[in-house]
Amino acid sequence: MSSNSVVLGVEQMYGLLREKAPDDPAFQHLEFPEWVRLCKKFMPPTTQARYNILAPDILFTAFEIGIMRGDPDNPEIVLGRRAPGDVLYAGQYHSFGSMGRPSDALSENDPTLMETGKFGCADFFQAPILRVLVELGFTREEIYQSGLSLFKQTPVNVGSFAHETPRGPEIAALFIGEIEDEPPKGLFFEVKDILTDPKCFNLIDHHIAVITQMAFRYKHFYPTLRTWQGW
Repeated sequence: MSSNSVVLGVEQMYGLLREKAPDDPAFQHLEFPEWVRLCKKFMPPTTQARYNILAPDILFTAFEIGIMRGDPDNPEIVLGRRAPGDVLYAGQYHSFGSMGRPSDALSENDPTLMETGKFGCADFFQAPILRVLVELGFTREEIYQSGLSLFKQTPVNVGSFAHETPRGPEIAALFIGEIEDEPPKGLFFEVKDILTDPKCFNLIDHHIAVITQMAFRYKHFYPTLRTWQGW
Protein backbone atom coordinates (compact mmCIF):
# COMPACT_ATOMS: atom_id res chain seq x y z
CA MET A 1 0.00 0.00 0.00
CA SER A 2 1.53 3.33 -1.04
CA SER A 3 2.00 6.23 1.34
CA ASN A 4 -0.48 8.24 -0.79
CA SER A 5 -3.29 5.71 -0.40
CA VAL A 6 -6.34 6.60 1.66
CA VAL A 7 -7.10 4.39 4.63
CA LEU A 8 -10.73 4.58 5.67
CA GLY A 9 -11.54 4.84 9.34
CA VAL A 10 -13.88 2.22 10.72
CA GLU A 11 -16.84 4.62 10.88
CA GLN A 12 -16.16 5.84 7.32
CA MET A 13 -15.95 2.27 6.04
CA TYR A 14 -19.26 1.23 7.61
CA GLY A 15 -20.87 4.47 6.44
CA LEU A 16 -19.79 3.76 2.87
CA LEU A 17 -21.17 0.23 3.07
CA ARG A 18 -24.44 1.52 4.45
CA GLU A 19 -24.82 4.05 1.62
CA LYS A 20 -23.81 1.68 -1.15
CA ALA A 21 -25.36 -1.60 -0.13
CA PRO A 22 -24.63 -4.17 -2.83
CA ASP A 23 -27.31 -5.93 -4.82
CA ASP A 24 -26.76 -9.11 -2.84
CA PRO A 25 -29.44 -11.81 -3.17
CA ALA A 26 -28.62 -13.00 0.36
CA PHE A 27 -30.19 -9.82 1.76
CA GLN A 28 -33.76 -8.69 1.53
CA HIS A 29 -34.81 -5.03 1.49
CA LEU A 30 -33.19 -3.06 4.38
CA GLU A 31 -31.45 -6.16 5.77
CA PHE A 32 -27.97 -5.16 4.61
CA PRO A 33 -27.81 -1.89 6.62
CA GLU A 34 -28.95 -3.85 9.68
CA TRP A 35 -26.27 -6.46 9.04
CA VAL A 36 -23.65 -3.70 8.82
CA ARG A 37 -24.89 -2.26 12.12
CA LEU A 38 -24.60 -5.64 13.83
CA CYS A 39 -21.13 -6.25 12.35
CA LYS A 40 -19.89 -3.17 14.18
CA LYS A 41 -20.41 -5.12 17.39
CA PHE A 42 -17.57 -7.42 16.28
CA MET A 43 -15.04 -4.61 16.49
CA PRO A 44 -12.17 -5.38 18.91
CA PRO A 45 -11.81 -6.21 21.67
CA THR A 46 -13.77 -9.28 20.64
CA THR A 47 -14.75 -12.38 22.58
CA GLN A 48 -14.25 -16.07 21.93
CA ALA A 49 -17.99 -16.46 21.26
CA ARG A 50 -17.94 -13.77 18.56
CA TYR A 51 -14.82 -15.26 17.04
CA ASN A 52 -16.39 -18.71 16.87
CA ILE A 53 -19.39 -17.27 15.02
CA LEU A 54 -17.21 -15.65 12.34
CA ALA A 55 -14.56 -18.37 12.03
CA PRO A 56 -16.38 -20.72 9.59
CA ASP A 57 -16.55 -17.99 6.92
CA ILE A 58 -13.25 -16.13 7.35
CA LEU A 59 -9.69 -17.39 6.90
CA PHE A 60 -8.06 -16.32 10.15
CA THR A 61 -4.35 -16.59 11.02
CA ALA A 62 -3.15 -18.63 13.97
CA PHE A 63 0.36 -17.88 15.23
CA GLU A 64 1.57 -21.32 16.30
CA ILE A 65 4.59 -21.04 18.63
CA GLY A 66 6.40 -24.36 19.08
CA ILE A 67 8.62 -24.38 22.17
CA MET A 68 11.02 -27.20 21.30
CA ARG A 69 14.30 -28.75 22.33
CA GLY A 70 16.48 -31.81 21.88
CA ASP A 71 17.38 -34.24 19.12
CA PRO A 72 16.31 -33.00 15.66
CA ASP A 73 15.19 -36.55 14.83
CA ASN A 74 13.05 -36.84 17.96
CA PRO A 75 12.54 -33.42 19.52
CA GLU A 76 10.40 -32.48 22.48
CA ILE A 77 7.65 -29.85 22.36
CA VAL A 78 5.73 -28.12 25.13
CA LEU A 79 2.03 -28.94 25.42
CA GLY A 80 -0.53 -27.16 27.54
CA ARG A 81 -4.09 -28.08 28.45
CA ARG A 82 -7.28 -26.17 27.68
CA ALA A 83 -9.56 -25.15 30.50
CA PRO A 84 -12.41 -27.47 31.49
CA GLY A 85 -14.90 -24.83 30.39
CA ASP A 86 -13.49 -24.37 26.87
CA VAL A 87 -16.43 -24.50 24.43
CA LEU A 88 -14.73 -26.63 21.75
CA TYR A 89 -11.64 -28.19 23.31
CA ALA A 90 -12.43 -28.68 27.01
CA GLY A 91 -9.51 -30.31 28.84
CA GLN A 92 -7.61 -31.20 25.65
CA TYR A 93 -3.85 -30.88 25.19
CA HIS A 94 -2.51 -28.43 22.64
CA SER A 95 0.61 -26.79 21.35
CA PHE A 96 0.84 -23.09 22.16
CA GLY A 97 -0.28 -20.25 19.96
CA SER A 98 -2.45 -17.17 19.57
CA MET A 99 -4.95 -16.02 16.96
CA GLY A 100 -3.95 -12.92 15.05
CA ARG A 101 -5.69 -9.68 16.04
CA PRO A 102 -6.19 -6.41 14.15
CA SER A 103 -3.94 -4.69 16.68
CA ASP A 104 -1.06 -7.01 15.68
CA ALA A 105 -0.66 -5.30 12.31
CA LEU A 106 2.30 -2.94 11.98
CA SER A 107 2.15 0.43 10.31
CA GLU A 108 4.08 0.70 7.07
CA ASN A 109 5.54 3.89 8.55
CA ASP A 110 6.93 2.23 11.69
CA PRO A 111 10.54 3.53 11.68
CA THR A 112 11.82 0.92 14.14
CA LEU A 113 10.96 -2.10 12.02
CA MET A 114 9.94 -1.39 8.47
CA GLU A 115 13.39 -0.19 7.36
CA THR A 116 15.29 -3.19 8.72
CA GLY A 117 14.14 -5.71 6.12
CA LYS A 118 13.95 -8.45 8.77
CA PHE A 119 10.53 -9.59 7.66
CA GLY A 120 10.74 -12.97 9.39
CA CYS A 121 12.09 -11.86 12.73
CA ALA A 122 10.14 -12.03 15.97
CA ASP A 123 9.94 -8.24 16.28
CA PHE A 124 7.40 -8.23 13.45
CA PHE A 125 5.20 -10.68 15.34
CA GLN A 126 5.96 -9.59 18.87
CA ALA A 127 2.36 -9.21 20.10
CA PRO A 128 1.13 -12.80 19.51
CA ILE A 129 4.45 -14.21 20.73
CA LEU A 130 4.18 -12.21 23.96
CA ARG A 131 0.63 -13.51 24.41
CA VAL A 132 2.03 -17.03 24.27
CA LEU A 133 4.40 -16.14 27.12
CA VAL A 134 1.29 -15.37 29.19
CA GLU A 135 -0.10 -18.81 28.29
CA LEU A 136 3.22 -20.37 29.32
CA GLY A 137 2.74 -18.92 32.80
CA PHE A 138 5.12 -15.97 32.83
CA THR A 139 3.79 -13.04 34.82
CA ARG A 140 2.87 -9.78 33.13
CA GLU A 141 5.56 -8.07 35.19
CA GLU A 142 8.18 -10.50 33.86
CA ILE A 143 6.97 -9.97 30.30
CA TYR A 144 6.89 -6.18 30.71
CA GLN A 145 10.44 -6.13 32.07
CA SER A 146 12.05 -8.75 29.82
CA GLY A 147 9.82 -9.22 26.76
CA LEU A 148 11.23 -11.54 24.11
CA SER A 149 14.43 -11.98 26.12
CA LEU A 150 12.51 -14.48 28.26
CA PHE A 151 13.23 -16.89 25.41
CA LYS A 152 16.57 -18.67 25.26
CA GLN A 153 16.12 -18.56 21.48
CA THR A 154 13.56 -16.06 20.22
CA PRO A 155 10.95 -17.77 18.01
CA VAL A 156 11.67 -17.66 14.29
CA ASN A 157 9.20 -18.09 11.45
CA VAL A 158 9.67 -21.47 9.75
CA GLY A 159 6.79 -21.30 7.29
CA SER A 160 3.01 -21.63 7.17
CA PHE A 161 0.20 -23.77 5.84
CA ALA A 162 -3.59 -23.65 5.51
CA HIS A 163 -5.84 -26.23 7.13
CA GLU A 164 -9.35 -26.88 8.41
CA THR A 165 -10.18 -26.75 12.10
CA PRO A 166 -13.46 -27.38 13.96
CA ARG A 167 -13.94 -23.61 14.15
CA GLY A 168 -13.20 -22.99 10.49
CA PRO A 169 -10.28 -22.63 8.05
CA GLU A 170 -7.03 -21.16 9.36
CA ILE A 171 -3.60 -20.15 8.17
CA ALA A 172 -1.09 -21.62 10.62
CA ALA A 173 1.97 -19.35 10.82
CA LEU A 174 4.64 -21.55 12.36
CA PHE A 175 7.31 -20.29 14.76
CA ILE A 176 9.85 -22.31 16.71
CA GLY A 177 11.70 -21.07 19.78
CA GLU A 178 13.40 -22.21 22.98
CA ILE A 179 13.21 -21.28 26.64
CA GLU A 180 15.49 -21.98 29.57
CA ASP A 181 14.57 -25.08 31.59
CA GLU A 182 10.87 -25.89 32.10
CA PRO A 183 8.12 -23.32 31.49
CA PRO A 184 5.97 -22.20 34.45
CA LYS A 185 3.02 -23.89 32.70
CA GLY A 186 3.00 -26.76 30.23
CA LEU A 187 5.18 -29.85 29.95
CA PHE A 188 7.69 -31.16 27.43
CA PHE A 189 6.71 -34.34 25.57
CA GLU A 190 8.54 -36.27 22.87
CA VAL A 191 7.02 -35.54 19.48
CA LYS A 192 7.34 -39.20 18.52
CA ASP A 193 5.17 -40.25 21.48
CA ILE A 194 2.58 -37.56 20.72
CA LEU A 195 2.22 -38.48 17.06
CA THR A 196 2.27 -42.23 17.69
CA ASP A 197 -0.91 -42.03 19.77
CA PRO A 198 -2.45 -38.52 19.79
CA LYS A 199 -5.71 -39.91 21.22
CA CYS A 200 -3.80 -41.08 24.29
CA PHE A 201 -2.66 -37.48 24.79
CA ASN A 202 -6.21 -36.22 24.21
CA LEU A 203 -4.65 -33.83 21.70
CA ILE A 204 -6.74 -31.31 19.76
CA ASP A 205 -7.13 -32.98 16.37
CA HIS A 206 -5.85 -30.22 14.10
CA HIS A 207 -2.78 -29.76 16.31
CA ILE A 208 -1.56 -33.13 15.02
CA ALA A 209 -0.82 -31.39 11.71
CA VAL A 210 0.71 -28.40 13.50
CA ILE A 211 3.09 -30.58 15.56
CA THR A 212 3.95 -32.75 12.55
CA GLN A 213 4.94 -29.64 10.60
CA MET A 214 6.84 -28.23 13.57
CA ALA A 215 8.88 -31.42 13.92
CA PHE A 216 9.75 -31.51 10.21
CA ARG A 217 10.81 -27.88 10.19
CA TYR A 218 12.70 -28.18 13.47
CA LYS A 219 14.88 -30.80 11.79
CA HIS A 220 15.29 -29.28 8.33
CA PHE A 221 14.96 -25.49 8.65
CA TYR A 222 15.32 -24.35 12.23
CA PRO A 223 19.09 -25.03 12.72
CA THR A 224 19.85 -22.67 9.84
CA LEU A 225 17.25 -20.03 10.63
CA ARG A 226 18.21 -19.65 14.30
CA THR A 227 21.78 -18.72 13.36
CA TRP A 228 20.88 -16.42 10.47
CA GLN A 229 22.44 -13.01 11.11
CA GLY A 230 19.77 -10.46 11.98
CA TRP A 231 17.23 -12.88 13.48
